[in-house]
Amino acid sequence: MATIRDVALVAGVSLSTVSNVMRGRSSVREPIRQRVLQAAEQVGYLPDGLARALRTGRSRSLALCVPFITNPTVAGIIRGAARRAHAANYTLTICDLENDPQIEQTHLELIAQQRAAAVITLAASDEPSTYQWFLDRGIPVVFVDRRPPGVAADFVTPDHRAGTEAAVRHLLESGRERIGLLTGPRSIGSSLVRIEGYRAAYAAAGEVAPEEGFISTGHRTSTEADAATRALISAPYRADAVVCGNASLTLGALSALRDVGVRIPDDVALVGAGDVEWARLVDPPLTMIQVDAEALGENAVDLAIRRLAPKSAQDPPREIYLTAPLIVRASSVIRRD
Repeated sequence: MATIRDVALVAGVSLSTVSNVMRGRSSVREPIRQRVLQAAEQVGYLPDGLARALRTGRSRSLALCVPFITNPTVAGIIRGAARRAHAANYTLTICDLENDPQIEQTHLELIAQQRAAAVITLAASDEPSTYQWFLDRGIPVVFVDRRPPGVAADFVTPDHRAGTEAAVRHLLESGRERIGLLTGPRSIGSSLVRIEGYRAAYAAAGEVAPEEGFISTGHRTSTEADAATRALISAPYRADAVVCGNASLTLGALSALRDVGVRIPDDVALVGAGDVEWARLVDPPLTMIQVDAEALGENAVDLAIRRLAPKSAQDPPREIYLTAPLIVRASSVIRRD
């Protein structure tokens, strides 16, 4: 198998020069860069596809970065994205970020080295510069569901504001008063718009929203949601309903309510969110802010491929908001016999 030394020998350059070319660094003059790439192809340093990607700067691969590959909504996004990518003759590389910015950075470095044509991401980091490297080099980035502030890039998301507002309005109309909201960090845009929807529902009903402590933020996992739910239903809050921001938080809230013996919905109503098949199978069936995860994946790939077309490369960023309807089931409605 050819090595970087073989490339350097054929190209007549140093090992560091070959390394800089392979990493895509701009400090190498173009004639030398081309000589190194030709040498790499000549000695077979990379598979043919990757060698062509180095010459053209692009491959037929899309990178999809997700927070937790086991999350059911994420699984739906992957299905939709994979189907659309295959139809467009692209491969799809899945990167599990584990909601960890350090792991995310490692994956992005590898994605850059492999010359992915575009990056589709449910970003783990809230730092705008994390993906700016790709955008500065004309590599499309499509954000799904969450987008760091101040980044000008294509974006597709469920309408979290409208979905949350509908859920809280439904609960208020059902007689609930002290409604808790579980969502992610406030630095994530999707959390902020959920909070906006929460407050808008109270305002529209002519009600005063509960104190700030009923809005519980910063949660990324079901374990964190479990602990947050226990706090919401205990003193001093004693919430009589809980609205969750995603599938993982829904699972954590449901687990907490069952563990402490709370009756759903008699004592506490529960509204979940996401694309989960088990929502209608549990007892009682869960009211859900429905997310069409496969549609998110499909739209994200469509945006990426559209951005790859030369005529669309300089177009302003597009934003797509998918409806997130409220599916009312027994977990939020007290039966009146």
